[in-house]
Amino acid sequence: ESVNIKQQKKMLKDVQDIASVLQFPATSVIWWNASGQWEDGSTEPGCIVAFHRTLLNESQLRAAKDWVVKLTTKYEQGAIYEFRFEKDSESGTTGKLIRSTVPILEDDTDAEVEVV
Repeated sequence: ESVNIKQQKKMLKDVQDIASVLQFPATSVIWWNASGQWEDGSTEPGCIVAFHRTLLNESQLRAAKDWVVKLTTKYEQGAIYEFRFEKDSESGTTGKLIRSTVPILEDDTDAEVEVV
């Protein structure tokens, strides 16, 4: 079993407890397994943690992001992706999905792109 897979199993145990650790309603957090694939065909196991923005206030959302950053630091992740919807300035509807790369242990990895 690779080091990445062992680390992912440990991380998933921590992720499963996020709602109770942060004292959030259980319905405000969802997570699932995921993996990234690189240009050379290799993959890196990970997970996606999503917070229901309408069920949490700004303070709770900041605490959630802080918790994710602490967790990814603990498991020595270089960066994380943060996704958000942006309203379309013309129509006022949710128009764009934006992916931001948030540096954790690797500097100069910050980026922001529209997911199409």
